[in-house]
Amino acid sequence: TAIMPQTALLIGAINHARKEWEGLSSILSLKEFPTGTREEFIQNCKSGQYDDVVVIYRSNTSNKITGNFDEEILSVLPKSLRYICHNGAGYDNIDIAGCSQRNIAVSSTPVAVNNATADVGIFLMLGALRQAYVPLTALREGKWLGNTPLGNDPKGKVLGILGMGGIGREMATRAKAFGMTIIYHNRSRLSADLENGANYVSFDELLAQSDVLSLNLALNASTRHIIGAPELAKLKDGVVIVNTARGAIIDEKALVSAIDSGKVRSAGLDVFENEPAIEPGLVNNPRVFLLPHIGTMTYETQKEMEILVLDNLRSAIEKGTLITQACSQKSAPPSGLVSAHRPKRIDNHPRGPSDFPLANSFTMVRYARQDIPNAKSARARGSYLRVSFKNTRETAQAVKGMNLQKALVYLDNVKNKTMAIPMRRYAGSIGRTAQGKQFGVSKARWPVKSAEFITDLLKNAEANADSKGLDTSNLVIKHIQTSQAPASRRRTYRAHGRINPYMSQPCHIELILTEAAEEVKKAPVEKETPPLLPPARLPDPPCPY
Repeated sequence: TAIMPQTALLIGAINHARKEWEGLSSILSLKEFPTGTREEFIQNCKSGQYDDVVVIYRSNTSNKITGNFDEEILSVLPKSLRYICHNGAGYDNIDIAGCSQRNIAVSSTPVAVNNATADVGIFLMLGALRQAYVPLTALREGKWLGNTPLGNDPKGKVLGILGMGGIGREMATRAKAFGMTIIYHNRSRLSADLENGANYVSFDELLAQSDVLSLNLALNASTRHIIGAPELAKLKDGVVIVNTARGAIIDEKALVSAIDSGKVRSAGLDVFENEPAIEPGLVNNPRVFLLPHIGTMTYETQKEMEILVLDNLRSAIEKGTLITQACSQKSAPPSGLVSAHRPKRIDNHPRGPSDFPLANSFTMVRYARQDIPNAKSARARGSYLRVSFKNTRETAQAVKGMNLQKALVYLDNVKNKTMAIPMRRYAGSIGRTAQGKQFGVSKARWPVKSAEFITDLLKNAEANADSKGLDTSNLVIKHIQTSQAPASRRRTYRAHGRINPYMSQPCHIELILTEAAEEVKKAPVEKETPPLLPPARLPDPPCPY
């Protein structure tokens, strides 16, 4: 029986983490599609060139090669594909619903882009307030000032942020240094720590009160053209608009009309609805400060993004989980979380019921009994994870109820064997160690693989929490549960070409993070002092006579 090696496919180029990409050759066969056309890529898929591909690295230039990963592309992708690791914070160019239907898990690169994008947002805001394009053009034409108008200072202005996620919060931090007042609107209000002095307002209040409106929300069906002609009419006269999110967040034709009428004084734009084509009314207007989508174009940010994509890819192959799975995949695709260690067999032997789990027919069940609102929680799940159920169950119980950051530190100490996991239920044949005494047990161990799996799921949930605007420093592990998965075929040592021992019973893991409830101290209770009673009168001694 021959074994087909698993393969990763790179679409586009890796510029800053090439060494790390090549280092994956120890666990994967690597293929690349660096240049070409959409038609060539589709033809390669149809011809079977990528039939062994289990994960695709979609670089930040891949869209120029293949275009959007829409139904046409998804329909020809290899059946073996289980993961798409996308280099970018936004993933509106991937049909997430279609991927979920095909059991393909998708990851993105949140957090890594926050600082660079916020820097560009502030740059555009200052340029738009001062209408910097006019003097820049005049200088190049040898006219010195030209028709440069008077600008506006940021100090004392109200910055309204629509979408107070990671980038929006970084914008707010920077704007405060200029003496601006910050208001924001989200689907849900942030905690006081994350607000950091910003004021939460309704959508209409945001439009009515903002001197500068910054758009920092993800593009989806509900946010496309969220700023259109009716919303522009509600803005202050002379407002400045900054967009570093996605061009389709705003109706560009309506924006052109608002600028021409004077309703919008100026705009700073880094993104456009039909990139690289730009609405002529924007290009030709000197009051619009334009950049060609360079929000993340710094060496440091690009390298950090590439490293995060590779970390997701390695985690997918080695552990069967993604670190930063796309938030819009509300429930992780089951086979997208199946460990990818099982090689594809090439033979004519019909597979019996015990050969492999029927991955495409599995559905990830929901284990939480308590009703925890989605808006106030962040979740992560893994199905058929190739890790010891018993060790993982004890590890999960050890961190249940912990603060997220404390749990991550604890699990890291377990991996370094400076702290141990108490073995309470499955303590048979477990050795005694002094590290168990702090938990009131004598038997403990250091299940490194279980700690790694749960750490990755916690980081996945933390990224989801950040995108929801939850206070990541105040999250607790409200619910965590492990359940045994049906045993697949166990292969003995060196059987079928394997060189490692067979693995133990796999398991499902589900965890939910919520913000810790604010503790309210009990008011002091004054104890009533009982009234003093007169001393009891002793009975007269008996008469001796």
